Amino acid sequence: MKKYLSKEVLLNYLYSILSGRLLGFVVGTWASTVVSHFFETKSLKNLWGLKAKKTIISKSAFAELEWIVSILIGFIVFEIFEKVLKEKFQTHGSVYYRNTLTFLEEKGILQKVRDVKKKILKK
Repeated sequence: MKKYLSKEVLLNYLYSILSGRLLGFVVGTWASTVVSHFFETKSLKNLWGLKAKKTIISKSAFAELEWIVSILIGFIVFEIFEKVLKEKFQTHGSVYYRNTLTFLEEKGILQKVRDVKKKILKK
């Protein structure tokens, strides 16, 4: 039972969940900006397409294009993450963890998180 609840197992689990969600959020946001960099929809700010500097497409096509680009870019980024970065984090993970904690401690973020945690637990 102890091998399933050890600090290392818990940290690896939390790291995999948080890194995946954070990476997914960043990739999704970036993919949306890629689409809006090349295309736009008719709106008041471009006088319904009369003053547009980019290619005008319908709102539904814009949304579908965002989904497609997000899926493609997400797939590519996650494959790179799985193949390259995870291997590096597994071999040098303790160094990254220690450096991150030192950085958070120097900036005072770690103490703020601990204070918020205490406040939450008191309620």
